[in-house]
Amino acid sequence: MPTSMARTESEYKRAHVYGTRFGVHPSTITRWITRGVKKADGTIVFLAGLRAGGVWLVAESAMAEFTSALGEQRTGELDGVRSPAERRRASEHDGKILEAIGAG
Repeated sequence: MPTSMARTESEYKRAHVYGTRFGVHPSTITRWITRGVKKADGTIVFLAGLRAGGVWLVAESAMAEFTSALGEQRTGELDGVRSPAERRRASEHDGKILEAIGAG
């Protein structure tokens, strides 16, 4: 959901900068802009972004507003959602534990 040009030009950074900061793929930042994030109460919060020259730009103040709107539950570890690789590793680890105790 694009925002107005009310913010200063120097305040904008490319979406991948925030991806690195939050430990998520740059496409996740794009998804936050275009689709938003559903909160526990069902409301959807969008990250304000600006599309320029084929890249998404996000203002530092917009990211602060976004994380604040999501609340403390999401500012730390971003939902606690694991990647497919993390889920697979955890499953393999748990499987080894079950085999070791004879339950697998």
